[in-house]
Amino acid sequence: MVRDDRHNLIHAAVISQRLLGSGKAEGNPVPALPYPRTAGVLASGGYSSTYLSFLRTRKAYEAAGQAGEIMPLFVGMATSEMVAALNAFRPSLLTGYPSNIRVLASQQRLGRLDISPDLIACSAEHLSLEDIHYIEESFGCPVLNNYCSTEGGEVACLCRENHMHLNSDWVIVEPVDQDMQPLAPGQESDGILLTNLANLVQPFIRYYISDRIVLHEEACACGSPFPYMEIEGRKEDRLSFQDEQGSWICLPSSLFIDISLHTPNCGQVQFVQRGPSSLEIRCIPENGEEHEQLCRDLMAVTKDRLIREGLDKLELTTSQERPILGKSGKMRNTLILMEGERNLNHEI
Repeated sequence: MVRDDRHNLIHAAVISQRLLGSGKAEGNPVPALPYPRTAGVLASGGYSSTYLSFLRTRKAYEAAGQAGEIMPLFVGMATSEMVAALNAFRPSLLTGYPSNIRVLASQQRLGRLDISPDLIACSAEHLSLEDIHYIEESFGCPVLNNYCSTEGGEVACLCRENHMHLNSDWVIVEPVDQDMQPLAPGQESDGILLTNLANLVQPFIRYYISDRIVLHEEACACGSPFPYMEIEGRKEDRLSFQDEQGSWICLPSSLFIDISLHTPNCGQVQFVQRGPSSLEIRCIPENGEEHEQLCRDLMAVTKDRLIREGLDKLELTTSQERPILGKSGKMRNTLILMEGERNLNHEI
């Protein structure tokens, strides 16, 4: 998509005033610093909002002679690589996808990661209240959250009451059911229609996103005049596997998304956990053909990533079956289907 200077200025102002300037960051040293020492976990390349925003920020650091104060960490890196880089860099501000930050929080608890950030800011994935508390307790600092999309920009920001307030002066969010009919506040939606008022060079008007939300119009104790939302978002199962020593290793959702983005002809792919040490791959080729080749390519890329995470003995298989869909017809990128157990919440 195309953005102009006006959109970028609005983006920067919302981040500065409503994310970093929220009540959760009151008295925190990071918002007052022009160039805080920053490490960001992000996907490499492409045209995602997260990646482009980081590039703009890094250019600003470089122009101010502060290039050494900002460091990217890419989701394709092994957890051990991220930990080593962060221990050496010691950021004041840590940003990234919630699934990656959650894994880093567990590394902090285990003593492998030893950093003391003043502030953590998450975006782009579902962040539960449980995850907020877990990350804040692990690092001893506030966690901010920004609900954003490449098409819609900065949609909502977290307040001190842990409510996501809609930036309704720049974005229109319409909750809808599966038949695209509007829903009243308080009802859970099947998706949303999103209109971006900030981007005039490439407008998005009533753009459909399959995120489930509940819109609230009642007043929030934080004092914000904007309505707030409960956001289900693009929620994935969190996969954890046992290594040869019996330890549990949790893998961030972004790792599996990165695998799909770096595999040619990958239209859809689903990673299904079948046991403590077994993973099944289901896929659909983008061109509708060459399924066997896609399976081989996915196997190779996935095996390489698993080896880097210390899971070289994991049983990895492919299926001729299509990805499994939920009752709503939506597909999860990661799914747990283990006999007698629906979900894993082991701390690694």
